[in-house]
Formats: sequence, C-alpha cells, structure tokens
Amino acid sequence: MARAGGAGLSRRTIAGAALAVIDEEGADALTVRRIADRLGVRAPSLYNHVPSRDDILDAVTELIIEKIDFSALDSPDPHTGIAALARSYRRAFGAHPNAVGLIGGRSVRTTMALSHYDGMVAALLRAGRPADDAMRILLAIDYLALGAALAPFAAGFGHLTGTTGGEGDHPHLSAALAAVDPATVDDQAFERVLAAFLDTMT
Repeated sequence: MARAGGAGLSRRTIAGAALAVIDEEGADALTVRRIADRLGVRAPSLYNHVPSRDDILDAVTELIIEKIDFSALDSPDPHTGIAALARSYRRAFGAHPNAVGLIGGRSVRTTMALSHYDGMVAALLRAGRPADDAMRILLAIDYLALGAALAPFAAGFGHLTGTTGGEGDHPHLSAALAAVDPATVDDQAFERVLAAFLDTMT
C-alpha cells in the first residue's frame, strides 16, 4: 500500500521514477498516479516537488541531459568536438527512446538545458563560427541525435529482419535488410550522416 507521506521524495527521485515509467511502459503511461505507485506514495505528495506534468518532464529532461558530455566541445579541433558531442547526445537519448518524442517537441525551458545550449554556442563562437552558423550547427546536432534516437532500425524495420531478398511484395527492401547487420547498421548510418554534416563545415 502506498505511504501517505512523501519522506525521501525529491525532484530527482520523482524524475527517475517518471523516466522508468516512460522506458518500460511508454509515454502514454506517464501519469502522476503511475509515478506515485512506483514510488510507493500517494499522488498528492508529488506536487510538493513537481507542481505539474511540465515540471516532471523538465526534470526527466535534466536526468537525460546530464549524461551528455558537453565538455567534448572544448576539443581544440571543432570537428572532433562536435562529432564527440553528437555521439554522446545520441547515446544519452538513445537509452530512452520512448522519451524522445515527449522531450523533442517541447520548448527548451530548464536552466540546465539553456545553460548547456549557451555553452555549446560559446564553444562554437570561440572556434570562429559566426552566431548564425553556431545556431544552425546547434540545431543540426539536435536533429541528428534526436532523430537517430527516435527512429532506430529496430523501431522501423526490426519486425522484418530475417527476410531474404526476393521475398514478399518488397523484394528490394528485403534484399537490403538481409545485407545489413541490425546490431551495427544504426551506428553506421549515424556516422555516415555525421560525417556528411561535418564536411559541410569545412
């Protein structure tokens, strides 16, 4: 039975429980009641720490963002730094694909997220990029990392693996599926797009 009080609750523990619900049950399952059930408390006790659903999603965003290595941009080679940041960004959000749709469509609101974006722009400015180009690069990293996390191979084509060329109504797709390794194709595709993007920065 859930405890009436909220001893031991914090914004971070609530965010962790919310992220677990999203990971295990999907974005549609995220409710204050489900989070409270997971924590063994009554739902009203959460509101002392996270007054709204938006606050919960902000806290979840912070948990994921703190896993990104923004220090990669301190590399003396901007291309190396941007590539390392993009990979770290993808790993952080790729670990929680069910959360990407929830977070990617929201305004950037938290102090942590805004500070990290500010740091990214500052690093790009130090590397000699004009402000408008820095903004485009920042957004491109977002698009690359979040897109890769939201739509991995398994989500789009995993149900078709094991088919062989010539099978069914889509023989060309079947042949292409049979030619790749599902365990590595996501990394290979991401690296190809990342390399193409870095080439535009020369």
